[in-house]
Amino acid sequence: MRESESGRARRTFKFIGASFLFAGALCVAGKGGAQVSATKTLAHELVELVEAIMVPAARDGTPDEAAAEPVRLPRNLVFNTPQNNRTWYRIRFQHDAQSNVHQAIYFRALYAHLSIALNDHFLGQTGTLDQIPPRSWNQMRLFEIPTAFLRDGENQLVIEAGGDGAWSFSPPLIGPLELARNRYILRVILTGIAPFGVGVIVAILGAFAIMLWGYRRREPLYAYYGLANLLCGLHTVWWALPAPLLPLLQNRLLWVAAFMFWVSIFMIFFVRFTGEHWKRFERVLWGFGLSSFPVLYLASEFGFFSEVSIAWRALGLSIVALALAIVARFAWRQKRADGFLLLATGLLALGFGIHDWWTGQSLYGLYTRVALVPYVGIAFVLLFGWLLATRFNRDVDTLEKVNESLTESVNEKTRELAANFERLRIAEREQSSIEERSRLLRDMHDGLGGKLMTTLRALEHGAVGNRAAAELVRDCIDELRLTVDAYDQTDGDLAGLLANLRYRLGDRLKAAGLEVDWRVADTPPVPVLIDNGRELMRIIQEALNNILKHADATRVIFETAIEGDCIRVTLTDNGCGFVVPALGDTKNGQGITNMRLHAENLGGRFSVESSDSSTAVTVRLPV
Repeated sequence: MRESESGRARRTFKFIGASFLFAGALCVAGKGGAQVSATKTLAHELVELVEAIMVPAARDGTPDEAAAEPVRLPRNLVFNTPQNNRTWYRIRFQHDAQSNVHQAIYFRALYAHLSIALNDHFLGQTGTLDQIPPRSWNQMRLFEIPTAFLRDGENQLVIEAGGDGAWSFSPPLIGPLELARNRYILRVILTGIAPFGVGVIVAILGAFAIMLWGYRRREPLYAYYGLANLLCGLHTVWWALPAPLLPLLQNRLLWVAAFMFWVSIFMIFFVRFTGEHWKRFERVLWGFGLSSFPVLYLASEFGFFSEVSIAWRALGLSIVALALAIVARFAWRQKRADGFLLLATGLLALGFGIHDWWTGQSLYGLYTRVALVPYVGIAFVLLFGWLLATRFNRDVDTLEKVNESLTESVNEKTRELAANFERLRIAEREQSSIEERSRLLRDMHDGLGGKLMTTLRALEHGAVGNRAAAELVRDCIDELRLTVDAYDQTDGDLAGLLANLRYRLGDRLKAAGLEVDWRVADTPPVPVLIDNGRELMRIIQEALNNILKHADATRVIFETAIEGDCIRVTLTDNGCGFVVPALGDTKNGQGITNMRLHAENLGGRFSVESSDSSTAVTVRLPV
């Protein structure tokens, strides 16, 4: 039993709740400790060091102590200093030497190369100043602190920051190594590995949807969904790469512009899903997405990239909200589970976008929270699976209804055909009876009727004596019997038909002085004789009449044989021959012409061969 629409709606709302819980969990997972003063003693927790002394670089590249000032981390590097924004940060903190727990320093995000020293002991570095700052999972760094490097009481941590295009770094977290490593691994997964995997899956799904659209060109929704997912997946993978594909500024510019473009494509898909025509709004979405590239390039040229980027993303979020208002209107009117699911997915994506946009307004939020937009692809994957499953179920329901309707139509047509067939069978039986009656009447008229009329006229005029009259009557009786025998023989048995003929005419032929030689072989049934045996009987009767009247013969041979795909029937006499008339010649009578017509009615071939001492009449019947 299929799930009802109300059940689907309940599942949809459960999905909405689970999605927002998932988003909240990601937000919580991104936080890492509380802000504390620089003098708090280390215990069994990670301590965030936010108070520092910033020392910029002098022209000779050494620390300019005269320009030193207290600051709170995170903070932008000093961009007007030489040596690739080289800057030093000194941070003091307290440590209890009696604690035997291994300590570590953990940076949640870096947009600069760092060199770390603790109490004049070098701990490690992320790269040299001539290198581009790390990205993705390379942004998170963990430095284990040897126990000998820590002092009892006050300690000093010196961070040298800089690099080609360096910007800033997160406040360091210091505390137990095991706790720091767990936080480090979790953040690497959430901000690097997981987004990369999600991006690959979403891009593959987008390519699949585009291929699906290639087979169903009448479904533009597949094209919009596939293109949006492909761009979303590639954008996420691009963001998660450990090294930028382009120079830093161009890479960031194209990343933001591409983000705005795939958001616009996704919103076109959302609006198109409602089935309503919003052509002007779709033009706005196309214009916004495509104009992101020139707008951000111009802002970069005039030095306002950060400000314009923030404002442009805010405008994009407003347009997304308008598109979701259209979807909400559709979902409310249609009361369909897929409409509510589409709305929930859009709201979740909007919430993730607002979270990341707001997080990006401050360096601290940027470094301490996990970006959620890369995970919106999971919601779109679930959405596509739901929509495909819903559409499949709807198509199955439609197909079942069509099959039921088709079955009923077929049954109705079958009943109509059966009734028509029964009527046709009755009509054919009636028509066969009529035709059979007509053939019988025609045969009686042409055969027996003609002989009776001839006998009647001869008797009326006294042209024949009693013996001749008796002979004529005997001919009429033989004619009647042969007609009845021909109609009674309906199995196509040639031997049986000729046996009846021999029985009926044997005595008469013997009385006429004709010796009969029967050479009738066994033959298979002849289909053309089933209803037309009388045609063959007419040919034989005509041939015998000619022999009795004109041939002056003393012997006649009846012969049958199988020749290829036909059966041959031959009557041969030893009387005087005659000149066989040409085809169509009727001046010597109609006998041969009539025999030829009877053979054609059987679908056979008729031939006559005559000499001075014999005549052979042959009929070849198809098997």
